[in-house]
Order: sequence, then structure tokens, then C-alpha cells
Amino acid sequence: MSMPPPTQGSGVVPSTGEFGIAWVVYAMFGFGIFLWWPALFAVLVCHLRAGSLAAGFLASHYRWLARTFWLSLAGYVLAVGIILGGAWPLLRDILAQVRERGDWSVSTSFGLAWSSLFATIGAATLGGLLLFGVWCWFIYRVVRGAVRLADAQSI
Repeated sequence: MSMPPPTQGSGVVPSTGEFGIAWVVYAMFGFGIFLWWPALFAVLVCHLRAGSLAAGFLASHYRWLARTFWLSLAGYVLAVGIILGGAWPLLRDILAQVRERGDWSVSTSFGLAWSSLFATIGAATLGGLLLFGVWCWFIYRVVRGAVRLADAQSI
């Protein structure tokens, strides 16, 4: 079994206060599962603490959490882009009909193409599944890191 390459400050044993900061960051990421702003504050702390020599092996946890945040954010943006991009065919059909009639009243019925409707539903389903997958991956990464931190191991 090969050993991982040493990280910055790997020979330093982190202080109790440094462990406390790491647990607070993991707790903020835990709340970030349901709210976005705690994870946003936590990633700022991660970026500030990752280069600290006093962090020792905890620097690997800070880097792990920062990567978790940024990759999950990219996944969320991609999923929302898929959903919005899939809604475009339906919106295009509606806007074309409004432009033809010159009327945007509630009583007006719109004739929608089935292909546009299915494209929108398919993209919404794909985007929703991607959102759920990224959310599960985020939870996995936070739990896995917290377990490794509880065992006082780098990640």
C-alpha cells in the first residue's frame, strides 16, 4: 500500500482549536445541504485555512470541502441550465403565437407542439435528476470528510 504524498504542514499536529474550526466548517457544510449561505461562509473559511501551516493534515479537509463546494455549484448551474434550455422550445412556441395574434390574454388558448412539450418535460426531468444527484454527492462528500475528521485522518 503506497502512502499519499505529504501535504503542506503534514508533520504538524493541529491544535484543539484548529480541530474546532474544522468541525464548525463541517457543520456549516451540513447546514449547507438545506440552505446555501452556510456553505458559502464555510468555503470562505476553507480557502483561508487551507494554506495555514498550523492546520497540518486538516488542510486536506479544507481543500476537500472547497472542491466539494465548487464542483457542486458547477453541477447545480449545469442542471439549471439544462432545465432552462429545455424550457426554451415551449417558450418559443408561446411567444411566436403571441406575436402572430398580438394578444396576451388569459382567455387565449395556445396550440403547443407536442415536440416542444416533450422537450421541456424531458429537460426538466433530466435537470431535476441531475440536481438530485449533485445534492446526494454533496451529502456523501460532507459525511465522508466528517467521518475521516472524527478518526483524525487526512482526506
